[in-house]
Amino acid sequence: MQEPPLTAAINVRAPGYLAAVARCACWHCGRDTPVVGIALTPAHETWIDDAPVSGAARAAGVWQAAAAGAWIFYVEYLPLGVRRRLQALSPLYRYAYNRATDGAYWLNLCAHCGSAQDDDHLHGEPGAGFMPTSTQAAARIELIAVNERFAAWAGGYSYDPPLFEAMRAARPGPP
Repeated sequence: MQEPPLTAAINVRAPGYLAAVARCACWHCGRDTPVVGIALTPAHETWIDDAPVSGAARAAGVWQAAAAGAWIFYVEYLPLGVRRRLQALSPLYRYAYNRATDGAYWLNLCAHCGSAQDDDHLHGEPGAGFMPTSTQAAARIELIAVNERFAAWAGGYSYDPPLFEAMRAARPGPP
């Protein structure tokens, strides 16, 4: 599958981001597999459309500052530097087609069976991936601060996620 362009319209931006590393049971084979995700601190902004988009033209809108952290998922566009950093953390994080959603986006693949780990499962299923149900489970998610400008186009956005403060902060990653 061909990767998306290195430049595209964005709907989220920030002065930095958090690369998240976790483990979860693969929905297909049930084996433990590593996964990565993207979290944003309260310093991020989201694009708010003032009008519906018509055709390929972007509607008028504004950047809105966030007051809390967030997860982004169903990410269709990432800058090259972010792509490389996340793939260094997990080589199985790729731009790929997911049959379950009938679309292509940056997703995790199982280290054992190669199945796509759907973002709906990782970010929407209590107890899975990036949706811990206890402080102990949250502490198993490692957050690596990356102090580089961030921009993306994300189809999914989870504002002020539960137990975010209980996740384990790691040392900042190398530049």
